[in-house]
Amino acid sequence: MIISSILQAAKLTVDDKIKALWTPCDDNFEKFCNELAITKIDFHQIYYGNSLPNIIICNDKVRYYDLCYSVSRKLHLPVLLIDHQSKNAMYDAEKIKRLDLFPCLHHICISKQIRTSWQLQENIQILSYDINNKDNISIWNNTIFQTSQKTFKI
Repeated sequence: MIISSILQAAKLTVDDKIKALWTPCDDNFEKFCNELAITKIDFHQIYYGNSLPNIIICNDKVRYYDLCYSVSRKLHLPVLLIDHQSKNAMYDAEKIKRLDLFPCLHHICISKQIRTSWQLQENIQILSYDINNKDNISIWNNTIFQTSQKTFKI
């Protein structure tokens, strides 16, 4: 499966629909993503060999960290990590510190307030979503494609 995912990524073009292993998120972002050039794949689909994704889109780093990390390493898939919510005291600080352990990661925050709450570096991309803005949809599609093309490092 690792060789297949590497070969599949090499053949992708910006016009192709990206197969994204997907973690659940809020309904508004879910609707927005229906407008993007991605095919959402559920985690159980890869376990049965139904589909091989090009990328993992992790919509909740706290809840899905371990699963996304494990699958990313096993299948050599890049991860697009999207912060939708501000940090609160209930989050596992040790898990958050381990984000740099992902071999291939692109990190996005939906707003500056979210990035600030997590005390993240200024270079973390801020990318909001607007279903009515074609330029915004294009930026998201490009970000997803570029992340899918990142080289996996062990």
